[in-house]
Amino acid sequence: SRMAGNAVVATLVLALIVVPLFWLVTLYLLRPLARLTRQIRELFAGGKVVKEGRVDTEGSAEILALATSFNEFMDRNQRAEHELRVQEQRLSLVLETASDGIWDWHIPSGQLFGNQALAKMLGMPTSGPICITPRLIANHIIEEERQAVRTAIRTCLAGRTAMFRSEHRLRRDDGGV
Repeated sequence: SRMAGNAVVATLVLALIVVPLFWLVTLYLLRPLARLTRQIRELFAGGKVVKEGRVDTEGSAEILALATSFNEFMDRNQRAEHELRVQEQRLSLVLETASDGIWDWHIPSGQLFGNQALAKMLGMPTSGPICITPRLIANHIIEEERQAVRTAIRTCLAGRTAMFRSEHRLRRDDGGV
């Protein structure tokens, strides 16, 4: 009976320690962490969170540090996205104004992207999207240079050169070079 009484006392003491501890963990850690998680999910879903692109920085020191780190990450990410847009605009301007026919081949998809000067050289319309294929380019390379271009492409694809670069003449649809 004395052991049973000790067990009851131990259970009560444990309950007096665990219940307040659980309440403190919930109040100072779990709720702020759940709020932060909810805000981050809302932010990634395109919603506005407190300040645009940022999460609330309230809670314990650990939650504050986590939220601050996340906000710093988002700030760096937004700056990098802005810089990427600026660089894309510059590249687009260069490609639009270049007199050289420039193309980029996305090998996994087989898709080629070319500038308007290339479309003009191939006798294609220069307005709207430029639809070109590797075969179309190959067919327009003048015959005397075609094998050298194919060899350079194979060398690059085999990994023996870091990049493919070739200057070659193209025959337009009207027969001109």
